[in-house]
Amino acid sequence: MTALSKALIQPSRILIVQVPPGSSPKEVIYWLEGVLVFLTTQLFRAQAVLDEVSRVAKYCQQQYPEDVVHAVLMSIEHVVLIHIIPNREV
Repeated sequence: MTALSKALIQPSRILIVQVPPGSSPKEVIYWLEGVLVFLTTQLFRAQAVLDEVSRVAKYCQQQYPEDVVHAVLMSIEHVVLIHIIPNREV
């Protein structure tokens, strides 16, 4: 079983995000429905998108080196869907 599989199965490692209406999660990286969510301040510049996608890829490669990870990079205005495959270049 991979580290990601264990994280999804073991309730103690899953962050359940429950926030009142009108507020935001306190964490900037968390799991939601099997997808790794990364919050960021802005994604309207092309270089910002590249920088943030690289940050997500590095995080996934360090934390889940053998796992395929589905991630969402979100700002208040933009969303980027990311599919991380082990041992692949970003």
